[in-house]
Amino acid sequence: MTRWLVAIAVALLVIGAGYVVFLNGEPTVVRLTPGRSLRAPLAGVLLGAFLAGGTVVGLLAAGSAGVRGWRGWRARRRAQRDARRAEATARARDLLWHGDSGQARTELLRGESGAPADVPSLALLAESYLQEGDSSAARKVIDEGLVRVGFDPRLLDLLADACERGGDLRAAAEALERARLTQPESRRLGRRLLDLYAPSRHSSCCASDSRPPSPASSR
Repeated sequence: MTRWLVAIAVALLVIGAGYVVFLNGEPTVVRLTPGRSLRAPLAGVLLGAFLAGGTVVGLLAAGSAGVRGWRGWRARRRAQRDARRAEATARARDLLWHGDSGQARTELLRGESGAPADVPSLALLAESYLQEGDSSAARKVIDEGLVRVGFDPRLLDLLADACERGGDLRAAAEALERARLTQPESRRLGRRLLDLYAPSRHSSCCASDSRPPSPASSR
């Protein structure tokens, strides 16, 4: 049915073009430039202008369709990449849960030009090093990740953990303070800060209690 409709439409166009040529057979002058002109039948000029306009419209439509197709291809490629990354992250999380930190890192870095660029993968990568006791490597991963993704509270919490394990309590406190700025309502971060500051307060209290009494108080 569709083929017959197309054939009828083409036949009507041919008949209409022939009718226009029959009615406008006299020649006319068409100026191409100020110093150049062309003498052609009026029907041919009209049909040529119609064809030129149709060609321009067709090219614009084809270009628009090409742009939409390219954007759709990019969206599909991005979706596939995100899906592969989510699968790799899930496998890495499972491997890390079972203690296979090396294989977890292999899953996280597969298909990546460098360190991952999303927070869940970066956190798992840092946790894989922390699981092996390599706090300096975990700290390096998180520091580089914070440059790319910004001050994410989860990464800052892991950074504090890595710094604390490495003995840098001041850096750990700074990381937790920055995390609290992004999530001031977090009770977990508040408890972490209290636990971190508790030893220093206890040591200062013990130091003050161990001081000898002043002469005035001993009188």
